[in-house]
Amino acid sequence: MAEELESASHLVLAQYQGLKFQELCELRARLKPLQCRFRVVKNSMLNHALKQARIPERGEGLFRGPLALMVSREGDILSSAKVLSQFCKDYPLLKVQAAYYQDRWLSTQDFKTLALLPVREVLLAQVLRVIAGPIYNLLYVLQAPIQNVAGTLQAVLNQRQSSE
Repeated sequence: MAEELESASHLVLAQYQGLKFQELCELRARLKPLQCRFRVVKNSMLNHALKQARIPERGEGLFRGPLALMVSREGDILSSAKVLSQFCKDYPLLKVQAAYYQDRWLSTQDFKTLALLPVREVLLAQVLRVIAGPIYNLLYVLQAPIQNVAGTLQAVLNQRQSSE
């Protein structure tokens, strides 16, 4: 398990107590397209694997009660956060305890905030729009005098044709 944790792009720990087997299968099915694996783990095994993977301890209270571990080998944390947050809304018995991303632990609130952000593709499109906006405005301003000259010439041509 330690090798899997070392190669993971992000991890999520969640309490699952009270969820039915079918509900856990549904969650696994939702996470599978995102290259995420969701499984129930023993706390002692998980704690040992985290130490072997050189993932720092989060603090007290993390390993209380039965835990499930979601491991993502690739992909962005936003997509899996959205799926898990939606599943938590559908099935309130699932509670995200913590997430580990980019060498730091995220709180439950941080994880919920991530779920509210748009996915990577939308964020990139928004950045591109912000960058391209001023360029398009500049082009429009530069084209305006040319269009005015063309409009004036067309009006003069129309006036001459009507006077003939």
